[in-house]
Order: sequence, then C-alpha cells, then structure tokens
Amino acid sequence: SPAFVMPLIVTAMAFAVGGLLAELTLIYAFFRDRLPRQFWIFAAFGVTTIVLLALRLENLLWLTAFVLLISAEMLRVIAVAIWHRRPWAWIVAVGVVPGVVIQTFDQLQQLGLVSLPWSDAAFDPGIISMVCFSGAFAVYVGLRFSRAQAGLAEVEAARRLQQSMRPRILPDVAGLEVSAFMRPASRVGGDYYDFHEAPDGSLTIAIGDATGHGTEAGMMVTATKSLWSAFRGEDDLVALIGRAGDAIKGMGLSRMFMALALVRIRDDRIETVGAGLPNALLF
Repeated sequence: SPAFVMPLIVTAMAFAVGGLLAELTLIYAFFRDRLPRQFWIFAAFGVTTIVLLALRLENLLWLTAFVLLISAEMLRVIAVAIWHRRPWAWIVAVGVVPGVVIQTFDQLQQLGLVSLPWSDAAFDPGIISMVCFSGAFAVYVGLRFSRAQAGLAEVEAARRLQQSMRPRILPDVAGLEVSAFMRPASRVGGDYYDFHEAPDGSLTIAIGDATGHGTEAGMMVTATKSLWSAFRGEDDLVALIGRAGDAIKGMGLSRMFMALALVRIRDDRIETVGAGLPNALLF
C-alpha cells in the first residue's frame, strides 16, 4: 500500500544522503587535517532534503541539488589534492569520479533532463558508485598503511642507532659521582649527552638538544656524536664548539640546529661553554 511504501522510499533516500555525506567525510579525512566549516552546511542541507522528501515525495529537486552539490565538492577536494601532489590522490579520483558521474546523470535522468542507455538496466547507480569508491578506498588505505609500516621500521632503526650511541659506561673519576638519565619525548629524540676522560684526569661533559623530534633530530644527534668523537680532545672548549658549528653548517642541514653545552671538570675547577642553551647552574 502507498502508506507502507512511502516510509521505505524516504528511508532509502535518507541512506543515500547519509552515504554521500560519509563519502565526503572520508575524502576530507584523506586530504585535510579536519572537517571544514562547509561540511556542516552540506550536512544541514542533507537533513533538510530528507525532511522535505518525507513531507512530500515530489520534492526530488532537492535531492538532485544535494547530489550535485556533494559531487562537486568531492571533485573539488580531489582536484586540489592532485594539484598539490598529495600521495595517491589519483587513486581516489579513479574510484570517485566514475561514481560521481553515474550518480549525477542518474539524478538528471530522473528529472527528465537527459536520457541514458542504462535507463531500464537492472542495476542501481548508487551501488555502482559505492563499489567504485570502496575499491579506491581499500587501495588508498592499503598504500598508506604500507608507507606507515615502512616509516615505523625506519624510526625503529633510527631509535636503535641512537640508543647505541649513548655512553655505555659512565666515567669513573675520583671525587665525582656521575649519573645520567634520558627519556625522549618521541621514539627518536633530539637529546644528546656524552663524556670524555682525558689522560690528565679531567672530565669533559657534552649536553645537547637538537631542534624538533623524530628522525631529523636523530640525524642531528648522529652528526653531533661524530663531531664529538673527532674534536673531544680539543683543549680549548670555545674552539671546540666553533669547529663543530662550522662543520654542521657545512653539512647543509637546512633549518636543523643543535644547542650544545660543554662542561670540563679538572681538579677543583669547572669550565663551561654554551651555544644555545641556558647558563649552567651550580648548586
């Protein structure tokens, strides 16, 4: 009976509206950090469309307008992603564009504006659109997962390398008690410390902090460790930091920096030199 069919038709159209909004949400998640403000306008438009269809099924023009609006927004977001060379944006385009075209022409056909060869075909354009999008989504997520796994493997290798560069044995100097502890904010941090015991019994301590976190900071720590191994025997601490700074500049590491402080303890005298770190506190 019409009274029974009407709720089913409205429910089906409500699922179609919700499906389009879900697809748009996923596309935003692929290529944007958060949902833009216009998404909530689209959502309000979708709710309004469902309400108008529930009141009067002949209000199909609202559904067509909603489909065209969401389709245009999806194409815009994908086009911007391709223009900015976002990874694998073209895969999403391959899955979304055919479905968008099919649904758009299907809506125009229902309004009698176009006549399509599949008018009497036994398939649902919405299902075809969802299949195309689901396939592209699966491939895209798989590629991103593979890249993330490769990135995690690289980070883990960098973490192990950084841990291996820490002093394994604390210096044993008469009259001094030396202890050290470091907990990076990320798996690969930019914190650095090291020691050097000279033949004359003096102890030189290096404490550094590279800009940022992650693999870039780990690269800077690795470079600093190499320079420390080369220059730690320098008698003049100011000259030591100067030579290390010149060497880092020569590496061309762009905007990566290392703040470094050196402390030399010889008998009852302490000498400190800093580059980018606060003054040492003696208490």
